[in-house]
Amino acid sequence: MKQHTKSLFALSLIAATTSTGIIPAYATPQPVLPATSGPGTYQEQNLGEKLIGDSATYRIPALADLGNNVVLAAWDGRPYNAADAPNPNSIVMRRSTDGGKTWSDISYIAKGHLGNDGTQKYGYSDPSFVVDRETGSVFAFFVKSHNQGFWGSAYGNDMSDPDVMGAVVTESTDGGLTWSEPRDITPIVKQGADKNNPQPGDARAIFATSGEGIQLRYGTYKGRLIQQFTGTVKQAAGGEKTQAYSVYSDDHGKTWKRGEYVGIEMDENKVVELSDGRVMLNSRDFVFSGYRKVAISEDGGHSYSEVTLDKQLPDPKNNASIFRMFPEAPEGSKDAQKLIFTNSNNNNGNSRENLTARVSCDDGQTWPGIRQFKDGFGAYSTGTALSSGGFGVLYEASYQNDMRFGVFDEDWLNVVCAPLSAEDITVDENSVTTIPVTVTNQEEHPVSGSVTVHDNRGFTATDVNVPTLDAGASTVVNIPLTATAQARSGSLDVVFTEAQGKQSRYTFSAQVNRTSETPFQVVLSEGQAADRDISENPYHVGDVVSYTFRVTNTSGETVDAVPTGGNLDHGFLPPNAPNCRWRNLGADATYVCKTAGHTVTQEDLDRGYFIPEITFNAVSTADRSKTGESTYRGEPVYVRAINLEPALDISGTVAGDTKDSYEVGDVINYRFTVHNTSEGTVHSVPIAGNFEDGFLPPNAPNCRWLNLKADATYQCHTASHRITEEDLERGYFQPKATFEVTSTETQKTAQVEFVGDQLPVHQTVVEEPATPEPSKEPEVTTPYFRDVNPGDLFYTEINWMGESGISRGWPDKTYRPLAQLDRAAVAAFFYRMAGSPEYTAPAVSPFKDVPTDHVFYKEISWLAEQGITRGWEDGTFRPHAPAQRDAIAVFFYRFAGSPEYTAPVPSMFKDIDSSVIFAREIAWFAEQGITRGWEDGTFRPYQPTQRDAMAAFIYRYMNDKHQD
Repeated sequence: MKQHTKSLFALSLIAATTSTGIIPAYATPQPVLPATSGPGTYQEQNLGEKLIGDSATYRIPALADLGNNVVLAAWDGRPYNAADAPNPNSIVMRRSTDGGKTWSDISYIAKGHLGNDGTQKYGYSDPSFVVDRETGSVFAFFVKSHNQGFWGSAYGNDMSDPDVMGAVVTESTDGGLTWSEPRDITPIVKQGADKNNPQPGDARAIFATSGEGIQLRYGTYKGRLIQQFTGTVKQAAGGEKTQAYSVYSDDHGKTWKRGEYVGIEMDENKVVELSDGRVMLNSRDFVFSGYRKVAISEDGGHSYSEVTLDKQLPDPKNNASIFRMFPEAPEGSKDAQKLIFTNSNNNNGNSRENLTARVSCDDGQTWPGIRQFKDGFGAYSTGTALSSGGFGVLYEASYQNDMRFGVFDEDWLNVVCAPLSAEDITVDENSVTTIPVTVTNQEEHPVSGSVTVHDNRGFTATDVNVPTLDAGASTVVNIPLTATAQARSGSLDVVFTEAQGKQSRYTFSAQVNRTSETPFQVVLSEGQAADRDISENPYHVGDVVSYTFRVTNTSGETVDAVPTGGNLDHGFLPPNAPNCRWRNLGADATYVCKTAGHTVTQEDLDRGYFIPEITFNAVSTADRSKTGESTYRGEPVYVRAINLEPALDISGTVAGDTKDSYEVGDVINYRFTVHNTSEGTVHSVPIAGNFEDGFLPPNAPNCRWLNLKADATYQCHTASHRITEEDLERGYFQPKATFEVTSTETQKTAQVEFVGDQLPVHQTVVEEPATPEPSKEPEVTTPYFRDVNPGDLFYTEINWMGESGISRGWPDKTYRPLAQLDRAAVAAFFYRMAGSPEYTAPAVSPFKDVPTDHVFYKEISWLAEQGITRGWEDGTFRPHAPAQRDAIAVFFYRFAGSPEYTAPVPSMFKDIDSSVIFAREIAWFAEQGITRGWEDGTFRPYQPTQRDAMAAFIYRYMNDKHQD
């Protein structure tokens, strides 16, 4: 017998949903989309794989697009080790003429001298390009050092003194093919000639910050070239402070001037021209506040405003980049306001990891967009807009020979210009609070979507719809946020996802007050194996799989975090070194262990994977007798190509003889054959279908099979279906079933839908009763349904439902008043309330889970066409899901034509306030007298609706209020 099965969707923790498309909890988006997934494209290549000359390692990237698809990439070639100046480093370069697709061999811009022949050593470090787009020249700035680097340099600006660290610039006029000899600009950029008597304002050590400088495009200073510097400057009050400043040229690089010092504790810094010609400085913080420092110049980079911390840009004390998305955009335009910022997105400690691109649509006032191009370790980065289209980024993927160049397009950024804002909060554990979130539409077209809170710190949140916002409009939405017993203080992300899937984000802080005893432990999370293409390069016995994971101290006091067991056998257990122990880990502090590994065994290979298992102890540093154990079981790590995605192939056939004609109540026996097509063990559990007996657990018998091995098959002979009146009217019975399949290894879950061949059955024509005109006082004679009798609650209303033809009940003449009402029945009720109008349902279903042969397909399609239901954002109607009470209120309100109505304040129900998304419709529902709520003053919006209550609702609507 032919049948059709299809995988519906993967499940995580999905709660029951209302008919209005609100997802109550848990289905939050991932923190950031991975680089290689859609939308858009990201591609990268390692430009530094080959070490040349004396280079032992590569560090410090610089990048520039010269126009006409010419791109230059440069970095330090460092001999001996990865040390900064005064290591005798060289500046190496590669050149592309096709927008970064292919590159020349590595060459030198400036070559250092090792001095191992008895001569004076010297080196060049930290390159930065500045492109003059008016003349076509490109300048490269970098350090020159002899005996001293940044920490040991003497005062003075005579670079012939080997203890004075200096600065040089070189120029190319042929697109980077050749370079002039480095020109000493130390006297210009390093104030103070007297080495022995420095004055306030004199700089002891300086360097041009690596990456790329800019040329101004707008206003009074149009054409100015700007390169950023950092200096250790003597202060009038005594001591030294690290300060930023600009060095600029107004004559195309012939001469250079030094601007005024900016701020204190400034480090590697960059500038970008804003849409109105002002210059924004963005700096690494020398003392590690965890955020970037920002200042604004009104005079083309000569001087800057007071420095502020941008709390939207976390940073682990790292070199970053900032540049215009559309450098050719007209002054003041929307495109001119769009910026990209790249850095290591982490300020929970100083680990350089999670390299990301952020987007601002308003000159850096807000940063709603974020996309990650490298997880795990990633250090210095520099980005630029490419003349070939899209954007380029050059970054350090290691401190040795992995200098990667990535290219991405605007679609890949996946940002909607709709910044969010939310206040920091303090909450009690095991409590629910409402988070007001402001959404502002900066796009030039309307946007709508949903907003939620994402985190991995023990909170759960609701997805809340954001109404359509016109260009420039703002709104405030309220997100219910639950702090569970496991909730920890830290940063949470508010995430807005608009209708096309683009996102914006905002980070706020949540402080959790403990009302119960805190478990004394560390939390292990975010375990991840090293990247490896196991289809091309499978593991072998004895290979070591590198594994990293995060350890967070949730004990509330300082502890030693000590690994004590598990299946990681390299770089993990003390006293061996390295290991994953961390002494004196502060409360709420976190670290990432990067040294651990697992040795692949034959058993791993036979299985195709191993599952990382880790055990830790938290040991109080104040009281060594106080300890707590934690365990972690990670996702399977594949050691060869294997598919553990849960999957089933289901076929079915009628079991036994069929009949020429059927009556209501006749039984059809059915046999399922279920095949596990994945490569792991699964649980196969039927969860829905049109089989009344022998099918659904927990009833026995049923069609469930636990621990079904890979490629194994079982048959279920017990399922049966009782012929209904609807089957006879339709003329056939079509078997339908949904199975849930769960991997026992990964716990991932999917649903598989089965649709069998139609089985012809004798068709009985039953004339549908006409809908009588309802009466204010219906005459009640004999009970219409055999399970509803005079004296029962809502007897009058239910009997009227039957006599009016709005409900037909079941073939056994029951109404089942206490049963939950499903959404398909709701559609049928409203269609009949409207008088069963002439209507032809579309040939293609408006909902992907409602086939055109569904018993209530016409009614559900009509309900959607009338605008009474919109279904869910995933295109489903979910006909067999229970209809919640808030959804019923919405249906009645829309059925009545969505009348103008303002909900009263305060609310009529104590469990309904402005945070409930359908508070207005519920208030209207009550004010019309259709609902009275419960005696305790509640409405209970998320409770499923019983069939007797629906009869009462319909009776009151049709008789008491709307039949004038």
